[in-house]
Order: sequence, then C-alpha cells, then structure tokens
Amino acid sequence: MNKSALLGTSLALASAFLAATPPAHADAMRRIPYARGVLATGTAHVSYVKPDGHVYSWGDNTWGELGNGGSGTSAIPQRASVFTGNVLQVANGAHFGFALTKTGALYGFGRNDVGQVGLAGATKYTTPVQVISSGIRAVADG
Repeated sequence: MNKSALLGTSLALASAFLAATPPAHADAMRRIPYARGVLATGTAHVSYVKPDGHVYSWGDNTWGELGNGGSGTSAIPQRASVFTGNVLQVANGAHFGFALTKTGALYGFGRNDVGQVGLAGATKYTTPVQVISSGIRAVADG
C-alpha cells in the first residue's frame, strides 16, 4: 500500500532511494542528485535532507507539510526552496514538520490548528517559517 504516495512512485523506487546505488529506472529520483542524507517520516509524508543541506519532501500535502508552498499529494519529491543548502536535520509529525539549520534556527511548516508549528496565527503554513532564530542543537518530533 502506498497511501499518500509515502513511497514515492513505487516501492522499488523508495527502496532504491535509501540503497547504496540508485537503479537505472529511478526516473523520479533523478530530479535529486543521489547522496545519503537524513530522512524523517510523518503521518503521511516524508522529508529528506541531502548532505548538501537541501530539503525534499513527498506524500500528503493537505496542510502544507511538504513545505513547498503548495498543496496536494505528490509522489515526486518536492524541494522546499526556502532553504538554500543550510539544513542539518528534519523532523516530521502528524501533518507538520520542522527543519533545523546550520545556524541553529528552527523552521516549522504544515498543520498548525492547535499550535503544532509553535506559532500563533495561521492554521497552516505551506512554506517554512522561522520559529526560533538560533541556539537549537537538535530537533525531534513525536
């Protein structure tokens, strides 16, 4: 089962994404130059930080949890263009996520109807917004 496109376009593709070498048929993943990085899973979405610090996400995007400014499910990894190669870590929860930058800033995106992102105001953030400007060393979600 590939509900909300969590596995991308196919199970073989998702498995190959984390393997030592990408298969020749991984067309959707060719959009992301291959490298090992940091992976985080949410309720219905996945985020990946490449070693170069760029963030890609796929899966459900009803609440903006992909952080790409749009909405709607995507089986193809979408780049969060707000980040310019400065992300160290991501953590995902139930329809929201966080990204920690090299400077210790924390960004949140996605569902925020009960303050999940850590900000008052909007019920969802489709692009990452800064929650804390510096001093954060690690991020986890549960």
